[in-house]
Amino acid sequence: MDPPSTKSWSIHTRKEITVKYEIFNRIGAGAYSDVYKARRRSDSVTVALKEIHDYQSAAREIEALQTLQHCPNVVVLHEYFWREDEDAVLVLEYLHTDLDCLIKEAKKWEKGLSLGEIKRWMMQILSGVDACHRNSIVHRDLKPSNLLISSDGILKLADFGQVLITFCFFKFNNIKLIHQLKVVLMVQGENSQKYDTSGVFFTMHQSDICALF
Repeated sequence: MDPPSTKSWSIHTRKEITVKYEIFNRIGAGAYSDVYKARRRSDSVTVALKEIHDYQSAAREIEALQTLQHCPNVVVLHEYFWREDEDAVLVLEYLHTDLDCLIKEAKKWEKGLSLGEIKRWMMQILSGVDACHRNSIVHRDLKPSNLLISSDGILKLADFGQVLITFCFFKFNNIKLIHQLKVVLMVQGENSQKYDTSGVFFTMHQSDICALF
């Protein structure tokens, strides 16, 4: 499918969305997206609606989240809306805070985060990254603000718009060509995973998480 030629004026004008969701205030914005808090009309569950204004970012994020739908440390994609003449809108689980906010708040405390809390966050980050890499997905944008936290303390990777998906499916009769493709993807994947390794350490350094020990 070719990239959409035009874009939505506003998520609020999308009847296929507003009939299912009551849209509240905007809670986040980035270079290619806006995020709104909303309520699902059928059961009153709070969700996040992410309107993505870039075709490639939307395609990458949808594919990655569908692949990782059973990972406990990746944000849940409930459904999405996407027509050729509209921006993609992803319906995501609503998570009320992120690691960046939590660490900034902890710095105000006299004792800060405990060693146990720090270990728990890092283990969950690594669990999410491991799930990505096992599925040939490289996040490439790991930072505290993209690590969301649920009300029961589960950390989840979010914002997959910059991911690199290193697997693909082709039908070839040429065995040599298949082998060459596998080698290229393997090398590309190994090199790209360094993005996420650096992202984990960047998260620790940028947030001064090491200073909280």
